[in-house]
Amino acid sequence: MDAPYAQDRESTWFTTIGRLKPGVTLAEARADLETVQAGLGLEYPKTDAALKPGLEALKEATVAGVRRSLWILFGSVSLLLLIACTNIAALLLSRAAAGRHEFALRFSLGASRASVGAQLLTEVSVLAFSGAIAGLLVAAGTGAVFRALAGSLPRVEEIALDWKVVLYSLGCATAATLL
Repeated sequence: MDAPYAQDRESTWFTTIGRLKPGVTLAEARADLETVQAGLGLEYPKTDAALKPGLEALKEATVAGVRRSLWILFGSVSLLLLIACTNIAALLLSRAAAGRHEFALRFSLGASRASVGAQLLTEVSVLAFSGAIAGLLVAAGTGAVFRALAGSLPRVEEIALDWKVVLYSLGCATAATLL
């Protein structure tokens, strides 16, 4: 900013990034910026009178062009998860139908409904969490491939597994188990 061309009042090509003070809304910051610019326009009418400052959230500027694509990607992945859960549920139902004799034998030997239900819930939990862990391992392994193929997405280099993704996956596995 010490360069001579940066000190020239006719250099109006600057773009700045700032952080809002906690509790200040974007509209309040925009109004404050317009007030400051109006004052500069009065003080320097030749160079600043026609300038109109723009203010937008950095997140909006970063993902505005691909927001719809990201929501479609999220919806597609969630739909794929729903289809996989439905397929597993159908397989478990067919297994349960085939195992009616096993359940009848357990009941005749004195097993309670709670113990049989607990066993079934344990089997489904092991299956769901094994699938979730396998999916997370596949996601971790294919992360580099996705980053290479999706080069036009903003901040694509930051796409990685973090605790939120792991927590979401485990939450989906828990929900699928209970359902």
